[in-house]
Amino acid sequence: ADHRAVFGVTGAERKDVLGHVPRQGDVRDREGRAEPLAPGEPALEAIVGLAHLAVQLAPNDSQLLFDLARLYDGKGNLDGARDLLKRVLELDPKYVAPLIQLGQVEIRRRSFDEPLKYLQPAFSESVQTGNEAAKGAALHAIGVAFKRLNKRADALANYEQALKIRRGIDDRRGVAATLSEIGQVQMALQQTDAAIASYRR
Repeated sequence: ADHRAVFGVTGAERKDVLGHVPRQGDVRDREGRAEPLAPGEPALEAIVGLAHLAVQLAPNDSQLLFDLARLYDGKGNLDGARDLLKRVLELDPKYVAPLIQLGQVEIRRRSFDEPLKYLQPAFSESVQTGNEAAKGAALHAIGVAFKRLNKRADALANYEQALKIRRGIDDRRGVAATLSEIGQVQMALQQTDAAIASYRR
């Protein structure tokens, strides 16, 4: 199957970013943090080494570059992941998964003016392709970006859209992550009752 037909994003997520993005095995926890890629550091290093070798053999393969970027992300090498993701997008500017992941990486790098440059095109492309999982993921990430910019009303608007989509596709983990984000923003706005209701939804 075409790797673009499977919405693939993984890599370590720091707190609050994206929350459950489906990939080929769907291995994100409630906060969007990837499940461990390997049982231990030596095994992970071996996987990274193999991925490097694969990229050396096929330096213009966007999927291989993306796989290596995910591994860098999983190791917490955000700068390395960012550079690889940019290489992927040079090869395939409309590849939604790395667009979203690059937005996430920029949030975690605290480059808060950068994420929307990637997340908004990712959402537009996912609308055109009808990828509901990607739409929900992009909207959630856009909400996080707005939250980090202290634009809480915009954050809530995007979270609510993400929530509707994720419920529509029965993405329970994504729903939980988005509800958690909604509750956090409502608490910041001192909307305590609404926040409690969000956590219970």
